[in-house]
Amino acid sequence: MEDNGYRIIKLKNGETLISRMVDIKRKTIILERPMQYKIVYLVDSNSMKNTEMLVFKTWIEYTTDNLIEISADGVLSRSEEHTSELQSRQYLVCRLLLEKK
Repeated sequence: MEDNGYRIIKLKNGETLISRMVDIKRKTIILERPMQYKIVYLVDSNSMKNTEMLVFKTWIEYTTDNLIEISADGVLSRSEEHTSELQSRQYLVCRLLLEKK
């Protein structure tokens, strides 16, 4: 599988992002179109059946910039191509959706 730069990024403030990492500098990281995602569970009141949905939200609202520079100090962890996290269902769905842009 070719590495296209998309990573899951966990920030120190607890937020989880998915984004393509464009550049890593000494004190900053440049992200392309970072998005927050989370899994939301909906319960049907008639059948009590749970439905799982993956929801995306633009991380930085009210901007027209596609490239966002963040401080490297604010990043707790980030996924790499060889980690098992990349095989997770959420990552694969995120990757497919972002590549369709």
